[in-house]
Amino acid sequence: MLQKMRVLLLVCITAVLAACGGGGGDETPSFAGNYAISTLNLNSNNCNAAVPGTIAGGTDVVTQNGRTISIGTGSSVINGSVDTDNGGFTVSVTQVSNGVPVLSTFAFRTITAGSKYEIRFTTTAGTCSAVYVGTATKI
Repeated sequence: MLQKMRVLLLVCITAVLAACGGGGGDETPSFAGNYAISTLNLNSNNCNAAVPGTIAGGTDVVTQNGRTISIGTGSSVINGSVDTDNGGFTVSVTQVSNGVPVLSTFAFRTITAGSKYEIRFTTTAGTCSAVYVGTATKI
């Protein structure tokens, strides 16, 4: 009887795991597609220099391979990854301007799954940073 119960228990556990998609797996959402980017508005600026109050929007193409994300912006490609909580993705690039490394980071966070995202664009040079916010809509 005990052996029969073990077999029955094993069958039940196997059925539950199969119904749930197995014992685990990658739950990475798909962010690939074309995005219409709104005008980004300056949110904060601790630089001792004037920065634009807005950055014009446009259309970006996001490609995805597993957790790796790439955004095509004009003739540039910026690489990053899906955030660990699967709630969005972040890409960044460092460029040198007048001998100073400038880190630019784009963070997309889900507002409406699969269609609308909040964007935070942060550009940092040393201790100086400016943050812009806006939205992106998957088209």
